[in-house]
Amino acid sequence: MMISMRKIRRTAAVLLCAGMIWACPLFAGAVTVDYERTGALDVRLEVTAERSDWSNVEFSLYRIGDIVNENGGVRYVANEQYAASGVELNFTTGQEAEKGAQLLQRFIQEWSLSPQSAQRTDASGSALFAELEAGVYFVQITDGQGWLTALPFVVAVPRYKSGALLYAVTANPKHTLCTPPPSPSPSPTPPPSNIPQTGVLYWPIVALSAGGCLAILLGVLLVAGKRKGKRGRE
Repeated sequence: MMISMRKIRRTAAVLLCAGMIWACPLFAGAVTVDYERTGALDVRLEVTAERSDWSNVEFSLYRIGDIVNENGGVRYVANEQYAASGVELNFTTGQEAEKGAQLLQRFIQEWSLSPQSAQRTDASGSALFAELEAGVYFVQITDGQGWLTALPFVVAVPRYKSGALLYAVTANPKHTLCTPPPSPSPSPTPPPSNIPQTGVLYWPIVALSAGGCLAILLGVLLVAGKRKGKRGRE
């Protein structure tokens, strides 16, 4: 009877340990969104040496969905306004995420929807959206200052990563620097034809006029002298 009880206890202990070992991954992987807690999204450009100042690029943010606590994890659901776009937010690949972002971008343009917030980057290329309630957000560039383009993207705040929820999220959008066309060199403007030239063109005219008058005067004097001489001989 004593041996039987020992076996029972050992068996129960083994089963209890096995149950704890089996349950540990579930507890470790379980996450619950705290809807009372706000988060932040730092949209950060991956800067390169091509520019020294990455400021004044505008990104706009739209809240497009909710995060639902479900079966120890989370699920993403488009809200009423953006569900009409047909987007499915539980992406499994990067390609699906890019297609979903493009679909949302067309939907926003078609219906001229306004963003929840807009922020501009500082010199280091960072645009910070603070005090965000838990949800799914769409972000797109709305002013690249003529030298930058970026792909739109979808991000959750908080973000699930490595078994935990991060309420301070950093996103690095794919972007491309634009090369502006070279400015054409201004062609020299000829002076208007109706402006008179000065100085250098006036003195020949004056000299020629004076010479002509002098020649006429000499001619008159010569003729008068000849007439006087002719009268004297008579």
